[in-house]
Amino acid sequence: CQVGADGCTAWGTAVTCPSQTVCEGGECLPLCEEGCRLGDRRCLDQQRWQECLVDESGCPVWGEPLSCVEPEFCDDGFCGTACSNRCELGQQECLDESRYRVCGDYDQDVCLEWSDPSDCPDDLVCTRHGECIPPCPDDGYEPNDLAEQAYLLEGPLLVGLTVCQRDDDWFALEVSSELLLTVGLEYDPDDGEMELDLHDGVTGALLERSDSQEPGFEEIGYAVGTATTLTWRIWLKTGMVSDYEMEVDLLPITADQCLPDARRCTADGQGFQKCVWLEELEVWVWSEVEMCGRGQVCLSEGICEASSGWRWDIGVQGRDASGDVETDLPQGDGGVHSPDPEEGCGCTTGQGAGPVPLWSPMPLLLLAWCERRRRAGSS
Repeated sequence: CQVGADGCTAWGTAVTCPSQTVCEGGECLPLCEEGCRLGDRRCLDQQRWQECLVDESGCPVWGEPLSCVEPEFCDDGFCGTACSNRCELGQQECLDESRYRVCGDYDQDVCLEWSDPSDCPDDLVCTRHGECIPPCPDDGYEPNDLAEQAYLLEGPLLVGLTVCQRDDDWFALEVSSELLLTVGLEYDPDDGEMELDLHDGVTGALLERSDSQEPGFEEIGYAVGTATTLTWRIWLKTGMVSDYEMEVDLLPITADQCLPDARRCTADGQGFQKCVWLEELEVWVWSEVEMCGRGQVCLSEGICEASSGWRWDIGVQGRDASGDVETDLPQGDGGVHSPDPEEGCGCTTGQGAGPVPLWSPMPLLLLAWCERRRRAGSS
């Protein structure tokens, strides 16, 4: 990026990287063979170990062997007088889509550790269980392995679908207001156990997770109060490959979906919903998801709480019958509240007061006091 004669920045002429280098992040870096991950350590035997370092060319390689000092011995790349199992015998796990490792005793001590990485054979990919299998068959809706790749649906029924380990299926639907969405899956339980998660298409918050007790069937129902986009993820909890059918229905809401003024947390605790009155259909439904502030989670009753347990539920509700300002400030906590999540913590326990921040309840109380004084003066 260079500054031109007109004072504006613009991309300059393309530069070719030298041989045996590759361009990453705008820099020409050495083209390294697959060796080790920087900082990894391994035992060569009970006394010797190596650490993954950077060589003169800038590539990660195993360094010179070093020895433990007796009576210490090497365990999983570290010297000590005792060892512990790092995994279960025979366990396998993937390091990425093409490499895996196996649990065993590779340094001749009495404990178990992970092996060096092994490559899957050509044309095979590593699954969640560390096994190398053929790539997932294309079912015609790929690529939809990620939320941002979710396939936008237009029809109610899809057949001939396939989901695999490490190859989830994501779908999306633009939903009008005042409708009840149901998504149902049918599959062969002998192929494995399938999971179905519903997400808010805007915030990504997990709204619902299927909890079917019927083998080979998963279903989610969700009432939509206002027009929005919903996404859902289908993935294998067990098994390698499974074919399935999916049916999607949108029906009018004809009954209350929640109790008046109730609140609930999203399934992942990132946000909450309120039970609101839908005037058009005269039913109570769940509102759109409202996200908790930074450093907060929704723990219970639809309330976002900081790690200290303080509640973030401050806001002006309006005016009461007398015209005075109402607030929903929590009581009994000494007036100490979480600040605006974008501002970070405004104070700590025992800290003296400084300038009043915008999130403080003081401006609200001062406003109410001024209103009363104004009325008393006018009367």
